[in-house]
Amino acid sequence: HSQSQKNNSVESVLSSIRKYTGYSDCLPEDSILLMMLQNTIDRSHGVDISCLLREKKKKTIFEITEYVLACTRNGTQDIHDGIKLLTTHTTSENKSPFFILHAVGGKLYSFHPLANSLSASFLTYGLYSSAAAFRCNTMESCAELYVSEIQKVQRHGPYCIGGFSFGAWMAHAVSKRLIDAGESVQLLVLIDPVPMDAMDELILK
Repeated sequence: HSQSQKNNSVESVLSSIRKYTGYSDCLPEDSILLMMLQNTIDRSHGVDISCLLREKKKKTIFEITEYVLACTRNGTQDIHDGIKLLTTHTTSENKSPFFILHAVGGKLYSFHPLANSLSASFLTYGLYSSAAAFRCNTMESCAELYVSEIQKVQRHGPYCIGGFSFGAWMAHAVSKRLIDAGESVQLLVLIDPVPMDAMDELILK
């Protein structure tokens, strides 16, 4: 049954790609077609393939398909509403959780390559914009929500937390809240944080 599901997934992704490649196994050269392909994969499968399209060596449709499947294999399964396991392969169960917070768009698919590159040491969990997060109207209320989501996976510290862009400052707020509650934060990673003077415009968007 699981093999059948996988085949269906392969067929679905290939079908999306072949709209722009026809019977060829190579990606189109036309930049407009590539943009349309990227938008279709993003919309239909929730995966950003822009990093593959920018590479000098052209990918085949099968390499694109495998990448999309690797990104979605575990990421489609919510651990709880608002948090997903992003690591799609691991060699050991004795891994520390690493929690990474979303950027402004609230999506997680761009974190899958990072999650898998960290898989030797960490199980990476992504926090995304759930319905509850959209109801938060302050950084503090968002941080409180994300702390509760993190503690559903890991009840006590030490915690490893990171964030990208807007999520970097949210990761800082979450870490501060955990420390204020008497927990320890072993690692805080801020990836390309947005300038502080732009934060007011980004909150709730």
